[in-house]
Amino acid sequence: MKVALYLRVASADQNDNNVLLWQETRLREWAREQEHEVVAVFQDMAPGNTLDRPGLQALLSEINQNRFEAVAVHGVSRLVRETALALSLSETLENSGVKVFSSGESGDVLSGYTMVFDALRKDYYQRRHSRTLRHK
Repeated sequence: MKVALYLRVASADQNDNNVLLWQETRLREWAREQEHEVVAVFQDMAPGNTLDRPGLQALLSEINQNRFEAVAVHGVSRLVRETALALSLSETLENSGVKVFSSGESGDVLSGYTMVFDALRKDYYQRRHSRTLRHK
């Protein structure tokens, strides 16, 4: 299967230890193990709480060109972190027939709305953490 890799860190500061390179290396290993062909790599140094990221937008613009059948990420949170965005993105990818694989999970993470529930869980913990900080 032809796959595109999507890499993301929240900011340039978070890439000090070459996190993007580490993500790409791990995903290429995963793709080789799964016998997938890596045909494109997209990356961003931006928060996951918006879809307005250059790398993600480039990936989305290439979906209709049938260049790849799936997107591989190191973890679902690399793709999206907010529930509403997860729903929107999962619908776009699903309607295009593009699968999403995470090197840390098995199968298409869109099936069963894994991506949506992961975003819900992260929203919950982020709100809880914010409340804890406000009450200190």
